[in-house]
Amino acid sequence: MPDSGFREEAEAVVRNAGAKDVLLARLHRPGHGFEGDSRGYIDLDDLGVESCDVWETEGGLDYAARQVVHMVESWHARRKADAA
Repeated sequence: MPDSGFREEAEAVVRNAGAKDVLLARLHRPGHGFEGDSRGYIDLDDLGVESCDVWETEGGLDYAARQVVHMVESWHARRKADAA
């Protein structure tokens, strides 16, 4: 799921895929938040889902996107090593 702002949506993914197969990445951007929005940052630690936070900084969105890709690749490599 590329985007979710509601825990219930993410819980459905965890139910279908299993917590071990879900990585939750939260993107934080200065000046962007959830004020006046019904969505918010999700936390699924209680379901056993691994999560990571990425902050957009001087590098902008391109840098943040590369950070997310790096985190996903690292997460996938750890999972693969654990399965071996």
